[in-house]
Amino acid sequence: MTTYLHLIIFFLLFLDGAFSNDNWRILKNRDSNNKQQLLHIQNISTNEERVTSERRRGKLDIIVKQDKITLSVDWGEFANLDIGNVYYDIKPYGMWEDNWKMSKNSQISYSPDPILLLTQLINSKEIAVGIRPKYNNEIRYYFRLDGLLKIIQNNLVSFETNPNLLAVSQILKHIDSYDSSKVSGALSNFIVKETQLRTFERDLRSNSRFSFRPIWYESELISSHKADNNTEKIAYYNNWLKKKGTLFTEKDIRITKLFSKKINIIQYSDINNATIRGNNIIGYSLYINNKYISRLKNTRGKQLKSVKDFIMNKSISFRRS
Repeated sequence: MTTYLHLIIFFLLFLDGAFSNDNWRILKNRDSNNKQQLLHIQNISTNEERVTSERRRGKLDIIVKQDKITLSVDWGEFANLDIGNVYYDIKPYGMWEDNWKMSKNSQISYSPDPILLLTQLINSKEIAVGIRPKYNNEIRYYFRLDGLLKIIQNNLVSFETNPNLLAVSQILKHIDSYDSSKVSGALSNFIVKETQLRTFERDLRSNSRFSFRPIWYESELISSHKADNNTEKIAYYNNWLKKKGTLFTEKDIRITKLFSKKINIIQYSDINNATIRGNNIIGYSLYINNKYISRLKNTRGKQLKSVKDFIMNKSISFRRS
């Protein structure tokens, strides 16, 4: 009788941490404070890498809590200090490279855009992800991604309770996980939007004039740009003491200028062209529909192109919808 009881307990524990499609492992647990329930989805790499003296497999981890989502890669051993240069190749989105924060033991890298990467994983079959460790050879792991959507749909409650994942969970709720064309179509708009934001922020994050979500002086924009808490703020170009500048929201661009109380609001759907005019001597300015909008101080080269591309990509998206 005792033997049978042990077998039943072992079987129940196996189900709680079972593998799906031979490459995904699903764990339900509580965080270290034993307060929040968390969903832990883990994938083991199809290949091994010799990190130092031993061959190891990588781990792709997705952890969903009520107020947070993390997507990380465990390299199996020391990979880098503080920040790691991580790249990944995923069809049909191509190669991406960015700096990922490292864990305290320098073994795990955390994605700076977990929600965007998650949606790309759902819509793909395989990912190759690598890192160039300090003092070591490059590490690269391959992960098969089949079955991820079905796992998410079976654990949708964990995603719906997280406000940051509500939009994604609503998209995925009624999709047939076996119809790849419907999955791709449902996620495409969300991925395009998030990719635009990611490129925009990555190119301009080093520019002290730009602030990105969350904007640390957001309360100032409520009065200066009529942007309340219901306005999705993407970025703010601070031209003069926070109160004067150019606010990029999800639906429009809002401009305030020195010595004027007027707020100029331009809908993306009304934009036909955006150009950057000027040179390194006199500086550069943004023009929309051939009308002067704002000076872009301390902004040059790739950053100027990123501002223009972001505006035109948003314009195209709104005009198509």
